[in-house]
Amino acid sequence: APSAGVDEWVQITNRTNNPVDLSYFTLVDASGAVTTLSGTIDAYASTYILNPKGKLNNDSDTVTLIDSAGTVIDSVAYG
Repeated sequence: APSAGVDEWVQITNRTNNPVDLSYFTLVDASGAVTTLSGTIDAYASTYILNPKGKLNNDSDTVTLIDSAGTVIDSVAYG
């Protein structure tokens, strides 16, 4: 968890040549906390998800991007 008053964030990058509608995706952390996404990422652009649900642990955690069909699109483990 961050220090008091500091935002947690996850960066999502669209590496395709088409915009991506984030309303079809969720972020899930290792505790199972689900963050429903919204908005659009333009082609070859990034966006930041501020303060996702749950707590991102500083020592280790996993963040998974899942589409509306339940398919894991990407996952990052750290720590």
